[in-house]
Amino acid sequence: MSISKQLYLMIIIAILGVCSVSYIGTTKINTVYEKTNYANINSLPSVFILSDAMQNGYRLRLNLWEHITHDDAKEKEKRDEAIAKVKESIEAAFRKYDTMLSDNKDKDFLSKDREALAKAFEVIAAVSKLSKENKTLEASALLNKSRPILLAFTKSLDEHMHHNETVAKEEALLAENAKNSAEKLMI
Repeated sequence: MSISKQLYLMIIIAILGVCSVSYIGTTKINTVYEKTNYANINSLPSVFILSDAMQNGYRLRLNLWEHITHDDAKEKEKRDEAIAKVKESIEAAFRKYDTMLSDNKDKDFLSKDREALAKAFEVIAAVSKLSKENKTLEASALLNKSRPILLAFTKSLDEHMHHNETVAKEEALLAENAKNSAEKLMI
């Protein structure tokens, strides 16, 4: 092989090497972007949805206490409507969250959230019924006695939010590792 052909071969090999390093570097950079952007496209929106559901859980309890304290049937009916509206908001949030599930553990957390909400609504229905019958003392006593069931809903949401925080941190660690790998490769 002549010297000119050897030089052409070396130039081609050098160009292929530079292209390979550029391709691998770009791939690693895209991996870093995807991992770091995961928090923006999944973890943070998930936490916001769950936080809204938690706020609505607080509204449920407030509306229930107002239901008990009002003597007027029309006011009680307004509280029933408010409770139904808040329940629909929570269920809508859960439906929206269904589209953002990241893994089976996340799905299990959402299932627990729904179970806790169903148990809370059993209590809410019983307390509302007593309140409508103007059995204020009994309704208050049942609500106080059932407080752990109502708190279980917000506790479930809180644990679910912590899961999302953990997933975001894991994704950030993977991104950091990919970045370090890309840096070493580029060097």
